[in-house]
Amino acid sequence: LVVDRSGSMNEIDPTTNRLKKEEQQLAGFLTLDGINAFSYKTAAAARQDLLISPLSVRTGVVAFQGRSADTVKAPSGTWTPKEQYEVWSKMESNVGGGTPAHLGLIKIRAEIERLRQSDKKSKNQFLQKSRLQVVMVFMDGGVDDEVAYLAEQKKLEDMGVYVSSWGMTESARTVEAYPNGHCVPSARQMIDPVAKYIVEKAQQLKLRQG
Repeated sequence: LVVDRSGSMNEIDPTTNRLKKEEQQLAGFLTLDGINAFSYKTAAAARQDLLISPLSVRTGVVAFQGRSADTVKAPSGTWTPKEQYEVWSKMESNVGGGTPAHLGLIKIRAEIERLRQSDKKSKNQFLQKSRLQVVMVFMDGGVDDEVAYLAEQKKLEDMGVYVSSWGMTESARTVEAYPNGHCVPSARQMIDPVAKYIVEKAQQLKLRQG
């Protein structure tokens, strides 16, 4: 998950009359919580021999703002109370500056490349298997450098990573013009379409026929 901490996130979401950063905070947190809940359920399904192999689900968060991007949660299979607190607090803190979404993609690409190298060196056969990797970018309008953003999106897609852009509020209609771009009236209303998108990608995983 790549989230927006630009200055405009301090503005009011006209649909909910709440700060955009608070709406994104809720949408992002619930998305991550749902994915990790899914992970726990697949572990139970693997024990019941309903899956070909255990599913190692990882989640990570990168935030962009001003002229930089930083890792809020390094991609991992954990979702501890400490991680939950850090993700929740950092999605609303230090908001300000421009919208360098391309830097967010650069940062998440580095995280993915690091994980891939680590998995190759692992002796765990499940970690060495190909992964379904999905990057979702939240923003409340156009990006600072569209050319750079689209170039970074293509680099990730050339690696086999699915990248989608999610515009929050009507002010983000320009996001629909991006490849695999979406726009919803409110950040809070992003939860259902984002979850649906994740499920559609997850359906590519092979289940054992029983």
